[in-house]
Amino acid sequence: MTKLWNRDFILLNICVIFASFTNFSLIYLLPVHVLNIGGTNAITGLMTTGMTVTYLITALMTAPLIDRWGRKKMLVLGTVLYALNAAGYVLFADDLTAVTILRILNGVTQGIFFPVPPTVVADVSPKDRMVEAIGYFGIAGALPAVFAPVAGLWIYENTSSGAFFMMTAMSAAVSVIYALLMHENYHPSAVVKESRKVSIHTVLELSVIMPSIAAFLVYAGNSAVNNFALPVGIERNIAGMSLFLSVNNIAMIITRLAAGKLARKVPFPVLAAAGIITLTCGNLLIAFAYDLWLMLIASVLVGVGITLFIQLVQSHVLSSVPDSRRGVAGSTLMLFQNTGNGVGAALFGSTSESIGYMFTYIISAIITLAALPIRMNKVNEVQN
Repeated sequence: MTKLWNRDFILLNICVIFASFTNFSLIYLLPVHVLNIGGTNAITGLMTTGMTVTYLITALMTAPLIDRWGRKKMLVLGTVLYALNAAGYVLFADDLTAVTILRILNGVTQGIFFPVPPTVVADVSPKDRMVEAIGYFGIAGALPAVFAPVAGLWIYENTSSGAFFMMTAMSAAVSVIYALLMHENYHPSAVVKESRKVSIHTVLELSVIMPSIAAFLVYAGNSAVNNFALPVGIERNIAGMSLFLSVNNIAMIITRLAAGKLARKVPFPVLAAAGIITLTCGNLLIAFAYDLWLMLIASVLVGVGITLFIQLVQSHVLSSVPDSRRGVAGSTLMLFQNTGNGVGAALFGSTSESIGYMFTYIISAIITLAALPIRMNKVNEVQN
């Protein structure tokens, strides 16, 4: 039987740690940088939307290649392009137009890279420990977010934006090394290799559409936290808001450790519903929080809610399809997640400037809660 902590699982997690450090640094600090070089929240939202559109197009085109070419080839290609994209910020840090273009191009590199690691996790992990494996993999992705905002903000404020972007580029470059060290654990059949027919089934796994729609709504609601947590703290003069991001990600890590054990005792639909409701409460609390302690409580609720929901859905989606469809299935789920984040970013970028942050987070809570009936009726079908 395959061990959970096998060589390739460990190498993949290290690769993801370095790539995620770059990703979280840009997610949390780029909105601040955009404001500092003359941009607005609306521009930040449009940048994220543009990134999502390019991600959508790229992932649709490349998802079948994960199953047709092999996981390692796509992993190496994705990490190399992602590192080159990160290096671009070093050269054009103070040019708002260039930063906008580079952020949109992040969608291309993410569209190639991001769908691959979860597929590899499913390949190298025991099926009876899939929820646990996805949890540890998620910790690898979330761990940098505990210290990336603090370290990134310190470097950004005490040195220069160029030094901050150099740090993110170097971290992305290290992820390439660990991708190269991995084995290829998936060998496509001749039928899969030679398949050239293009159809909706080629680029999307239709059996996971409904849970993917639920994920779209959850990520759309959560995008208010991802994209505007620091700006809302700045507007409300809340000191120490970098702790919000660290506490949020600590809550995510603890939840990922507990989810595997909880999934053995609590029915999947109940746990997923609990995640949605907890995330909704977190967004509502942010709407009315004007001091750090309330913000930190909200950060815990948001971290627990989004993690509990998506870890369960992701593990069941990847385990419910044949090996030759895992790349497409994982990409389908990520397409809807990222589309939700992009749509939410554009929406909340506008609402935050027109009607304020309070109503922005109330709307985000309503959107999140809308996933509940979809999840209850459809997501549990993935389990069976």
